[in-house]
Amino acid sequence: MCRLCVATNAVHEIHSNPYWREPSGRLFGQLLRRLQRAQGSPTATRERQNNMPYRIFNSQIEVAEYADSLDRRWPQRQEIARHISSHLLHLPSRVPFVLELCCGPGALAAVILADHPSIRYMGIDISAPSLSYAQERLEAYGDRVELVQADLNEDGWTQIVPEPPMAIVTMQSLHDLGDEKSVARIYALARSALASGGIFANADLLAHTVEEPGSN
Repeated sequence: MCRLCVATNAVHEIHSNPYWREPSGRLFGQLLRRLQRAQGSPTATRERQNNMPYRIFNSQIEVAEYADSLDRRWPQRQEIARHISSHLLHLPSRVPFVLELCCGPGALAAVILADHPSIRYMGIDISAPSLSYAQERLEAYGDRVELVQADLNEDGWTQIVPEPPMAIVTMQSLHDLGDEKSVARIYALARSALASGGIFANADLLAHTVEEPGSN
């Protein structure tokens, strides 16, 4: 079956159970159930993950159409973005640095930057059209924003992060980057990049696999 999970983990908890952690609060339980129903066929999702590691956009128009379709299919995304943002309220830094993985068209970034005037933000994505769209969307935040094109399935992306972030965030994206092994590898790299005491907040769609009888 396909589950949508929201995880907010302290840095020391990232590896304890990277694929499922109960979300906190009754509101999130309700949101998760609604989003699970909205997701549709788990088979189609699994086939798309296996055959296409990430979405390819050829223009900002395609990015805009896709972003609009996400908001129409999952109107609860704004609530989830605000919940992720709320976990950044008490970061132990006067001017905290936040990194987003697979920032796409900048929807989560827009919420975070509006909620937290002191935050410095970096977004990483492989799609040049998505980054161009996000750049225009986030233009009002000036030099608080840095957007970088990089492939999270390669080791080098951690080297372009200028300092250990106090938070790494991502929303409904990492499932596009491959199977569980690929995503676990990205989790490990994220952990290595985080500042001591930093948090990792991830809201994503995950496919639950059932072990074959007799398997270890």
